[in-house]
Amino acid sequence: MTKTDPRGRVAAATVGLAAVLSLTACGGDDQKTESSGEPPAEAATEVAPVDPVVEWADGMCATVAQTATALEPPQIDESDVAGALGVLSGMFATMADQLEQQHADLTGLEAPPGDRERSAYRTALRHLDEAGRVARRVGRSLAGSAAHPPATIRKAFAATGGLQVDGADYPGFVLDLAGLSKPLMSAIREAPSCADVAPL
Repeated sequence: MTKTDPRGRVAAATVGLAAVLSLTACGGDDQKTESSGEPPAEAATEVAPVDPVVEWADGMCATVAQTATALEPPQIDESDVAGALGVLSGMFATMADQLEQQHADLTGLEAPPGDRERSAYRTALRHLDEAGRVARRVGRSLAGSAAHPPATIRKAFAATGGLQVDGADYPGFVLDLAGLSKPLMSAIREAPSCADVAPL
């Protein structure tokens, strides 16, 4: 499908051609010219209906975009283990805030059309919730470690156990959803709002 406007609609313009016929009558030295024709027909624009799944994906990605702020890796001094753990704890806390807000925003959306799509949506919401919980737990664990720091940052992370669970390598809601449903993956590829959030 070719996108020709921000909503992904395809517009086909049909232009009517007006033909002007010139009739010339010859009678001796008298020459009479008569012109007859129709005014140009107005261009008719037909807009293909928007696929409801694409329309839903567009709204969903617009919602995700509100909390999809990229987190830059913090600058840390590994020789100062306590200070570094404090910085990392703050980063995970911010990440947890974003994921939890995203979950709240997306839970308020109407589910996508289609039984399989709705099932994928519910699964992705569970994954999002899990990722937020993992980020919160890791942040708290690192904050506790900062008070009595281990010898290295690596040991502090190992002690959290958070990086050993599925939510620790969470790909993001839109990418997760695309991986769970082929129709939703296609819709996400077509939805304009998804291009910046999760280009596929």
